[in-house]
Amino acid sequence: MSSNGINREKSTPVSVSNTLSQLQILEEALAGANSVLAREGEELNERDLAQLLKELEAADDVADGVETKLDELLKNIGGMLEGLEGAGPQGNNMSEGENKSSSGS
Repeated sequence: MSSNGINREKSTPVSVSNTLSQLQILEEALAGANSVLAREGEELNERDLAQLLKELEAADDVADGVETKLDELLKNIGGMLEGLEGAGPQGNNMSEGENKSSSGS
């Protein structure tokens, strides 16, 4: 299990870097879509609509990838919390049991 922890620690900076670059791509795609939509007084032609759809699809794909990574992160954090909660009461119960047996003697 510790080897998995080491692998995760080594891959975390790359994963964070990838996620940040994906968020930047998402931001750029949404900015492009907003600039097309912000044109007041102009009707959108087919080319503009095609570009808007392309940017929205790209943003959706990136958002799905980021969402998946966040779900995995939350799942890992949940597992860590369960492990810590499971280890905490056991340690406390042992010391309480030791204290009771010591004072009972």
